[in-house]
Amino acid sequence: MKYTYPATFEPAEEGGFLVDFPDIPSCFTEGDNLEEAIEMAKDCLEMMLVHYEDEGLPIPPSSDIHTVSSKGFV
Repeated sequence: MKYTYPATFEPAEEGGFLVDFPDIPSCFTEGDNLEEAIEMAKDCLEMMLVHYEDEGLPIPPSSDIHTVSSKGFV
């Protein structure tokens, strides 16, 4: 199965980037640079979706990318 979810990438005060998936509760991560943040985001999303599948939980629907801002949903 393939899933696509919008993510927000915010510069962290101490450097690097904070990543959040607004559609997936508790799915957030960070990286020391943008490349690392992207890799960490992929891993985080994959682990959360496997958790949903393993627990028999419904996979949350993905939002239209145009409805997501860096502060969540617009």
